[in-house]
Amino acid sequence: MAAAAEGRDIARLAGDKLGNYRLQRLVGQGRMGVVYLATDEALLRPTAVKVLSWALSETYGQDPVQWFLAEARLVARINHPRVVQIYAVARHGDARYIAMEYVDGPSTEALVEQHGPMAPAQALEVLIDAAAALQAAHECGVVHRDVKPANLLLGSGGTAKLTDFGMALSLSDDRAGFSGVPAGTPLYTAPEVWLGAPASPASDLYALGATGVWLLTGRPPFRGRDFIEIKQAHLRTPFPDPRQPSPAIDPPLLAVLSRALAKAPEQRYATARALGEALRALRGGALRGPVRAPVPSTPPLPLLRSLDRRSAASPPRTPPDGVPAETARFLSAWWREARSPEAPPLLCTPDAVLLIDRRAGGQRARLERLADNAMELATASGRGIVTSWEAWTAPVEERLTQAGAVAELSRRREPWPPEPVRGEINACRERAGLPPWPEGLSHRGRT
Repeated sequence: MAAAAEGRDIARLAGDKLGNYRLQRLVGQGRMGVVYLATDEALLRPTAVKVLSWALSETYGQDPVQWFLAEARLVARINHPRVVQIYAVARHGDARYIAMEYVDGPSTEALVEQHGPMAPAQALEVLIDAAAALQAAHECGVVHRDVKPANLLLGSGGTAKLTDFGMALSLSDDRAGFSGVPAGTPLYTAPEVWLGAPASPASDLYALGATGVWLLTGRPPFRGRDFIEIKQAHLRTPFPDPRQPSPAIDPPLLAVLSRALAKAPEQRYATARALGEALRALRGGALRGPVRAPVPSTPPLPLLRSLDRRSAASPPRTPPDGVPAETARFLSAWWREARSPEAPPLLCTPDAVLLIDRRAGGQRARLERLADNAMELATASGRGIVTSWEAWTAPVEERLTQAGAVAELSRRREPWPPEPVRGEINACRERAGLPPWPEGLSHRGRT
């Protein structure tokens, strides 16, 4: 199965049929798989189909198929209207997939990125729904381990549903062998998890508190220029940070979120039920309007068709045809949150986006490491531009900030690109509408 997952383009299956499900279009990707909107041709209803994309190299020695099946079994325990429901888990040829409830609205992450922070009353309802979902999960002995805005989907009427239990673990230890697989997303990871403690219901509540701050302000509670600074902020920086202007959150909500974000697990709410009750108590209160006026939709990533000054001054507002918008949006969000607010935007060439997309192979863990490592290489070079050099050089299996090899790897070999690499880069350039790399021209001299 691992070889099959690596050998096929799992993110380009639109039009294929798996069992009763005709895949229509790609709607997202997570750490374990890609998700398609599909039509159940037997029951004639829209369905979300998650196709396994993890390879053995990405599962820290665990069996990806068993992990995938365990996700479905854990979610099947939880029968709650605020949790995305599982319909079936099956195999079709070399593809393993989970069929689940399709939620027709955007994620809260996409909504805030497009329209700006939520009004407090709207964010409050989302948090109440999410707390109810976590309460149901925890009472079934399931820890989600990856609560974040991208995993809260908005359905009709604005109700929120919790999805993507790919990192979830059972409190009964029936997946204890998988507990070594890193959990969570750095911006929402609890301090004790950063320090090596196992995820718990308390760490889920911390992640929900961090999600609430993001919904209300468009910013996470703790940021940093890189992976290490983000970790230190979670461990040491209080919320709200007295060194920064206090988040523009209504005092009653601020009090609830501050408790959810307590550094010590025992200082947080005892249960998701208790957090939900505290949030529900705020209903009908005198909450202010939006924290700030909604902002117009911004380009998902500053993309350069070349590296000259004119392109840098006025990058196109949308990715060129052929550049995967989903990957561009992910890289934009990752770099925006990981870098200092004072740092200039990190620019990226279209062929670099495509090269990162190809190297990630639809696997979220790979994409996260490539995003982090390419950022570090571009920053170390002093140019603030991710090119095909950074996209190719960024390691897939480890983070440069942990390996301590940023300075060494950021020294580019010349001439660039060497012949074995040129074909890969030119394939990306062709798809992005760029001309082939000129013979005899180094990356440093490219215009």
